[in-house]
Amino acid sequence: MTIDAVKMVVSVFYGVTIQQLESKARGPQEVSFPRQVAMALCYELLEKSLKAVGKAFGGRDHGTVLHARRAVQDKIDTDAAFKSCYGELKLCCGYLTSSTSLDSSHL
Repeated sequence: MTIDAVKMVVSVFYGVTIQQLESKARGPQEVSFPRQVAMALCYELLEKSLKAVGKAFGGRDHGTVLHARRAVQDKIDTDAAFKSCYGELKLCCGYLTSSTSLDSSHL
């Protein structure tokens, strides 16, 4: 599993482009929240440093990634539907870990 694989899963799930996830622009909530989710997944599943995750998402600093983790956790704690979606994303990322390709038809 790589950061690029997580970006692909999140981009397909939320209907945003990988370029939007990597953009330095803050963007609308329709882009910024999926970016936060992707950063949180990368940190949680890949055990990358805050700095490494931020660098992969438009050169953001570690504080931005920390904020993303907290925002996602807050949403998990208060929104059962999102908690389920986040679990599905983690499963998709886990599937890609055992898959040999990044073909989005598996998502």
